[in-house]
Amino acid sequence: MSNRLGHTFSKKEGIIILILALLLIGMLYYRFVYMNMQSQIKAYDTTELEDDIALEEMTAAQIASMRQAIEEEDETGNALVAVYSNQKNELNALNDILSNADDFTVNFSTPEAEDKLVRRDATITFYAEDYATAEKIISLTENCEYFCIIKQVNLDSAISSSSMETGAVRGSMTLTFYETLYGADTEVGLSD
Repeated sequence: MSNRLGHTFSKKEGIIILILALLLIGMLYYRFVYMNMQSQIKAYDTTELEDDIALEEMTAAQIASMRQAIEEEDETGNALVAVYSNQKNELNALNDILSNADDFTVNFSTPEAEDKLVRRDATITFYAEDYATAEKIISLTENCEYFCIIKQVNLDSAISSSSMETGAVRGSMTLTFYETLYGADTEVGLSD
């Protein structure tokens, strides 16, 4: 091979120049074509976005389900979705219901708001003289004048040597009271 400067390349030098030229072309392709394509593919990767959308759809479905349950309860007239902050009235209602218990505790969590709907979780533990009394407490709670949904109920014998049917019963319930922000004077104490 010869070039314009009058130098003749040997076959070995020509092969080395060809290999270097191919390496240079490969590196340029990698840097300017392949890397750009990869960055564009990464920019258009929608996996995380699709996960976020699925999560939002599930949340929206849960909210719609809760709203439907509240509307159904409103139509039957069984319970009242009170205006926020109704904790004092809810506590008075629970106090009346639990007056049948030998001993009880009620703990409320911080209320959470979503749009105009407020959820206030409560945990109740109680001791009743027998299973029938415990069942009555649960039934009265379920039919409370303020709209609530019982999420979990646990009953067991308060004394390990007796059965639940004949002896004292220890019970616990987890429930959620629902309130509305429509007509509320304040939103103090809400968790978003």
